[in-house]
Amino acid sequence: MRISFGKRLTLGALAAALFVGASALPASATSGTGFDNTNPAAGPDYCATGSVPIKTVNLYANGVGPLVGYMEVRYSSKCGTNWVRVYNINTPDARSQTYIQRPAQGSLPASVPITSDNVFPGGWAYGYQLYAAGSTCINVQGRLSASAFTADSGVIYLC
Repeated sequence: MRISFGKRLTLGALAAALFVGASALPASATSGTGFDNTNPAAGPDYCATGSVPIKTVNLYANGVGPLVGYMEVRYSSKCGTNWVRVYNINTPDARSQTYIQRPAQGSLPASVPITSDNVFPGGWAYGYQLYAAGSTCINVQGRLSASAFTADSGVIYLC
């Protein structure tokens, strides 16, 4: 009677190779609510890359005055996230404020409100992102304020 360990060694070698290969894989990227309150422009995911605007609102001084900026909500299909950014046309002492919040929906928990507050002379200022994939609804708001005016989008509910 002949005893052979060849097949057993081959299966053992295969199992070892699979274990080594699996442990050498890169760590998985952030997903789901792990994206909440993170920078959309930062790695390792770079959610801002390839994002698209889903809502833009003009911001008028005191609601009726001249156009002073824009509030924009962006969506990243890569990460399933949204964030708010505000554009200051050219008011040197303007402060931008953004707000985003996800109400509880199905198995997805409500998020804490994510806000930002920046002083900048012009251009875009953005807040952190929030996981809200597909048709997940969110509350958003953008505001510019300066010594001479306040321009506010009001809270907008988006689905």
